[in-house]
Amino acid sequence: MHENLKFNLVPANKDVWQPIIAAQAYGTFFGVYIQFCDVQSSSTSDKHHCMFKIQNFRGPITLGLKGPVQINADLNPNPKDPIDFDIILGIEPFSLCSDIEVAELDFQKDFGNGMIVDVKYQLKDPPGFLYNKDDLNGSRYLNPYEYYRDGDNYLKVCFKDEALGTDSCDEAAGTKGGICDMTRSIILMP
Repeated sequence: MHENLKFNLVPANKDVWQPIIAAQAYGTFFGVYIQFCDVQSSSTSDKHHCMFKIQNFRGPITLGLKGPVQINADLNPNPKDPIDFDIILGIEPFSLCSDIEVAELDFQKDFGNGMIVDVKYQLKDPPGFLYNKDDLNGSRYLNPYEYYRDGDNYLKVCFKDEALGTDSCDEAAGTKGGICDMTRSIILMP
């Protein structure tokens, strides 16, 4: 059931904030929204002037957006996981940057009804005056996604992806959101 719960995106609804993420990080529940302002279409791609906004709903730490926003268009979608576009943006703790304006977001192909957009967010480190991963004893704050405190010791946090057989403590592996993160949207055309 949870894999069918997605947001709907309607690029034709200009100047309307549309949800693309509902998630939690650093103990704060937040939502990210996109606003399609203008589009320049060609025979090979759609270039959108967009704005992004983060709304912190509950939690102790203010989260902000950190650019640049990236687009990856999967021109040959995997039939088992048919994602047509990835939108990748940064989420930064202790940040007051609630908006990002993108003058031109090139989706590299035309939108079509039923296409799937997956929004990925990368958790950025807290500001350097609070957190220094190279000097944990001198840090005022520990990034809970990287370390736990154990008295005078620090334990590194690792995530293992059983399906891929990767471990985030391996340098080559990356971290991945949980399966119930609301990060996927379906494009609806009028």
